[in-house]
Amino acid sequence: MRSVIELAQRHAPREGRAALVDPDLELQAAGLTSLELVGFILDLEQRFEITIGDALMQPETFRSVRTITRAVAGLLGASGQATALQAP
Repeated sequence: MRSVIELAQRHAPREGRAALVDPDLELQAAGLTSLELVGFILDLEQRFEITIGDALMQPETFRSVRTITRAVAGLLGASGQATALQAP
């Protein structure tokens, strides 16, 4: 989860970065806009070498760091790379 938090913090506005240590905080509440979220998604795909397909492109997938971590872990588990996702 730590890796996902760090990526989210890179895309959040300065005033929202510290709040993202709460994995259940909604990204919108941390100030991420739709444009910042697109950059975050692209960084997730690059960092974890995954493709986030259409089935996961739902608002509930990207609601918080926790929901994103679950989605990424699922994709990594499917490819046998779940250990690449650091626990908090």
